[in-house]
Amino acid sequence: MFDMEGTPTFCESPHRNSLDTAIPGSEYVDGRDTGRTGEWRDKRWRGTATGGLVTLQAGASLRTEFEGSALSIVLPPNFVPPGPNYGPCPNGSFDVCIDGVESRHVSLSGAGREVLVGNGLSGGKHEAVVRCIPPKGDEAGDNSWGICGFRAWTGTPSAVRFQVCGHPLLGDLRADVEGPVRFSRSVREARWGWVSIVVPAPGVYRAKLKALGWKEETVEFSVSAAGTTKTLDPLRMTLEAPADPVEPRPLAANEPLVLICMGHANTWGQETAEYIARLVRLWNAHRPHAVILANEVNPAYVAGALRGLESPWVTGSGNHSMGGFEAFLDGRHLEARIGPAHLVAAGMEAADDGFEARLSRFARDASLRVFAGFQADAPWRRILAEKVRFYYYAHNLVRGIRFEENGTTYLRKPDANSYFRVEIGPPHAFEAPIRIERFTVRRED
Repeated sequence: MFDMEGTPTFCESPHRNSLDTAIPGSEYVDGRDTGRTGEWRDKRWRGTATGGLVTLQAGASLRTEFEGSALSIVLPPNFVPPGPNYGPCPNGSFDVCIDGVESRHVSLSGAGREVLVGNGLSGGKHEAVVRCIPPKGDEAGDNSWGICGFRAWTGTPSAVRFQVCGHPLLGDLRADVEGPVRFSRSVREARWGWVSIVVPAPGVYRAKLKALGWKEETVEFSVSAAGTTKTLDPLRMTLEAPADPVEPRPLAANEPLVLICMGHANTWGQETAEYIARLVRLWNAHRPHAVILANEVNPAYVAGALRGLESPWVTGSGNHSMGGFEAFLDGRHLEARIGPAHLVAAGMEAADDGFEARLSRFARDASLRVFAGFQADAPWRRILAEKVRFYYYAHNLVRGIRFEENGTTYLRKPDANSYFRVEIGPPHAFEAPIRIERFTVRRED
């Protein structure tokens, strides 16, 4: 049961719960299946099924052959938004040549996720070359480029683009597009906030924009002529505050405290948030007294994904978390009291001296104490002094997935496609027995 550990991932190919579905009249080519010049490396963007290539080398290029009358390039989601806490934005660009003729210069600072780079081509086979260009005068600067793939079109597609803002925590979002064709896409590039949607034919379209943790918005747009690109007015999505904790079900003296524990799910954005929301239906069937999510990333998407949960939940930040993780939660979902049991969470933001303060929050009359940490580095003596019976964490592996230390059971997440059902007690005390069962759910299910 405790023989695996790893980083979460989605399956390679689109599946029935993918954000990205096939678009009629087009064929997608993965960037990793192209010819390469220069130093490129394969990359999977965390918490998504999106793969592609990245490089730090100006002048590096990709070459692909395609058949059709138009071509678009698909760019990464870049979950980390701009700002001093998150590092520099991509500042390079691409030059695109089709059949030896320069067709488009694409700046990474406002392109969105998909950009038309060739349209109205003659039928038959073509060759496209994408070359990395640094900002002018900055050939030796700190630049990076990334590309997911290419999309070849049989007709004459058009595009709309617009900015979507809502909060620094807003990353990608899902667009469910209806009109002459229907498809879904992850459409927002998070660092600059640009959304781009490419459609295969003229007509009237409606795009439902969804980001768990924000109120859904709908954009309607019309394409009157093929081969056009239209810029729409900016849109603001409304961030929802985390829901107040629900009342836990009573903990009877003769029954165990039931916990669902998961960690390091890499909830950067919409795709992982939708996966967590699907898991909520399973977790509700367990009827837990509480759910623990350790070492999480984006608290807004986490809170949105857990809105359907029928029990309290606690969470904490980790090594990839967005800034202001606990400030967004505003004191909620950092601890839960369930009869004689008390759950307290402390993420990476509470490291070092903060652990002492968080451990001191255990109620004096709490006979069963559970701690949810970033990793197993809280002060051992204080853990012993507080008589913490169960410690769940989701980062560095210490001595195996499960180990015992001075009467405390430590449990680490095995992989982020699995969760634990943990039963503690009775009695609801430091000497309580602990039973652990692991469940693994494929992200495409």
